[in-house]
Amino acid sequence: MSEIRVNKIIDEGGTGAPILTYGCEVPVGYGITGAGGLNVSGACTASGGFVGNVTGNVTGNASGLTGTPDITVRNITGVAATFTGVLTYEDVTNVDSVGIVTARNGINAVGVVTATKFSGPTNIPGNITTGAYTIVAADAGKLVSATGTVTLPAATFAVGDAISVYNNTGSNMTLTCSAPTAVYLGTDGSTKTSLTLALRCICTFVCVDAGSNGSFVAAGGGLS
Repeated sequence: MSEIRVNKIIDEGGTGAPILTYGCEVPVGYGITGAGGLNVSGACTASGGFVGNVTGNVTGNASGLTGTPDITVRNITGVAATFTGVLTYEDVTNVDSVGIVTARNGINAVGVVTATKFSGPTNIPGNITTGAYTIVAADAGKLVSATGTVTLPAATFAVGDAISVYNNTGSNMTLTCSAPTAVYLGTDGSTKTSLTLALRCICTFVCVDAGSNGSFVAAGGGLS
């Protein structure tokens, strides 16, 4: 085997690099080093992988990507995507889904949720009580089934909160509502501090003003 020792190899004209007709093979344990760059117009294949940061524009198809890098892109188009961790949307204006979006722990929206149709449970949650009972904040949107005097508290509910009370006793029931700023009877607008709910009837309290101790309208059949 022959050996050539030189400082530089240039082309015949002395102005560029020589053409390696049959390529270049670097033995194991050695590498191509230098302060310049490596320009390849064809494919660049590495069986041992690439080490270091890849910068600039990269085009073409990628497959078999693994590891835990952070990837920042403008748009992602694919057939399917599976996330084992949390998928976080930041500053998303619209989420357009052709199929079904499933939220296992619910959806929290601070704005308006608009849909052409809602499906799922349509029942009103219930709260079955016994004896005298004071309505609590958690009763908003519920039907309270009561067997004794029911008291509407002050400064507990927000505007739009509604609480329904069902008289499940054997006679008329007293609804005490002297704590709020005002409770108006829905049939004539008169102010009430106490209401009588007839047997097997329902009264719904709707908060119309959350200021001070709160104001409500009381409506329902058998209510006086």
